[in-house]
Amino acid sequence: MKRLLTTLVIFVGLQVGLFAQTFTTLYSFAGGADGYIPSGQLILDAQGNLYGATVQGGIVGPGCGIDGCGTIFELSLVNGVWTKTTIYEFQGGAAGAYPKAPLVFDSDGNLYGTTQVGGNKNSCGIVFEISQGVETVLHTFKGKDGCEPAAGLAIDAAGNLYGTTVSGGLSTTCGGSSCGTIFKLTATGGQWTFQVLAQFSDLFFLSDGPLVLDAAGNLYGTTMYGQGKKGYDGIGVAFKLYLVNGKWNHQFLHKFKYRYIKPYGGLAFDSAGNLYGVTTKGGGDAGSVYEQSPTANAWECTFLEKFTAGDVPVSGITVDADRNLYGVIEGGANGKGELFKMIRQGNGWAYSDLHDFDAGDPGAWGNVILDGSGNIYGVTGGDGVTSFGSVYEFQQ
Repeated sequence: MKRLLTTLVIFVGLQVGLFAQTFTTLYSFAGGADGYIPSGQLILDAQGNLYGATVQGGIVGPGCGIDGCGTIFELSLVNGVWTKTTIYEFQGGAAGAYPKAPLVFDSDGNLYGTTQVGGNKNSCGIVFEISQGVETVLHTFKGKDGCEPAAGLAIDAAGNLYGTTVSGGLSTTCGGSSCGTIFKLTATGGQWTFQVLAQFSDLFFLSDGPLVLDAAGNLYGTTMYGQGKKGYDGIGVAFKLYLVNGKWNHQFLHKFKYRYIKPYGGLAFDSAGNLYGVTTKGGGDAGSVYEQSPTANAWECTFLEKFTAGDVPVSGITVDADRNLYGVIEGGANGKGELFKMIRQGNGWAYSDLHDFDAGDPGAWGNVILDGSGNIYGVTGGDGVTSFGSVYEFQQ
């Protein structure tokens, strides 16, 4: 159950008069050419501009349907007003469509991401770069190398890109279908080289959250499914991928033991090297927040918060500099979603409901991000009728 320690309630009550918490809708999408359903998570540049993608909207190209192929946008604060600029409209076909996953920057400010469909005749999706409003297709998935890159990319200090696909690959042991891949794209002399690092199998598959890197270049992620005692029963895993003598190996950090528990949205590191994530089912048949802590011989998994029925996490966890946790659930007091914060207190955690979404800003969706002042930014998905999604700011 959600819980607020009495001491925290008193503390927050004392602070309300000094630090007002403010929720502001920065931009509401209009659908059509303007964009529809902002995807995943925003990213923030050094000047405080926000960047993101919409899954649909923009140009109606080959294979996109009437709602458009998707867009990439920028939100900039100009004279106190947030102004939206469409940076790129996806063309469909070989140029890709439906950019569901979050974007990443390189050190030069170029944007990278994936589309779930498009590319070649198999329509397995692409990896793309956007530089000064121009798209370059870095890789087109063909099926055996992966298909449907639904998660965001990870980028290392050298500018190499890492990601996963939810299907495709050489293994077809996942209930008769292909299991997906983990891949890397390396830039050398202006050319990109694609490499499959690992093939998912019936032991762990359907990775929908972005990978994260540690300082040594190891990769960490989650899958929603795996081979349990009763078959493919929704038992997911948290895993590590590491390189030994030129070969990539995997280690299971945790195998979730109960039926229908599904890790969702990837993992996030804190400054102490702990990993945090969410499950969409499990605690009270709703979901949970968990911590993976490294020990001398293994990783220890601890469930920090178990939600009640109806309150299901719809994003991964974001960690701030003080190691506090942030996330979004569907449900909440108004049934439209809730933005929450978890504060570390000694050996325990205090859960705080920061904002309950309502009919004016429905459809909480995707990971949130924080700027240097602790302001929180995120997106709503909208319902496609009264709302086509929005970008919001929450000032703590």
